[in-house]
Amino acid sequence: MALRFKQTIPIDHASLGPKSFWGQILFFLDRDNPINKTKLNKLLFFSAAAYWCERVDAVNNEEGERNFALDVVYLRLDHGPVPNNIDQTLLELENSGYIRLSLIDHGSYSEYRITKGDVPEKLEDAAFDKVRQEILSLTKRTLGQISASKISNLSHSIEPWNSTAPLGVLDFRKLDDDPRLKEKGFDNILKYMENLDKE
Repeated sequence: MALRFKQTIPIDHASLGPKSFWGQILFFLDRDNPINKTKLNKLLFFSAAAYWCERVDAVNNEEGERNFALDVVYLRLDHGPVPNNIDQTLLELENSGYIRLSLIDHGSYSEYRITKGDVPEKLEDAAFDKVRQEILSLTKRTLGQISASKISNLSHSIEPWNSTAPLGVLDFRKLDDDPRLKEKGFDNILKYMENLDKE
């Protein structure tokens, strides 16, 4: 079930819900270079967090409350923030032929690796608004090249993961209350990522 905050600015409803989430997943995949599921989960989280930070200033209502629409709920799991519907969504995409899932056995642990399959162009674009497209591109540029363990560790070091109970739903409103980022001079995760993009 998707989490919804009251909307106070026009948002294209076609960009919300399953098609948008499918498109976000497909954006980070490649036909030739598999990505493991842990890294994909973190890229999705950081793009959602940055999108929230970008949109939140535009959705402040007259009382100063922050309202926003999130199309995916993120949970605090042991390995960091994870979309609550990721397993079901990946299976739906695999059954549709849009991705390929491979279970790799490393002996002491196993992991899923994901590659892109045959995707219709209209689904790949998935009705993103301009802001969402820019955030996805920023996330891919700044975090897409680092290792799964590094991006996972980064997700553990910021809000809202830190203050959420195990298996709890992440409250994106805590993104602006992160002392670790503020100590480094960044208002939120979006500003941090924009700084990485300049380096």
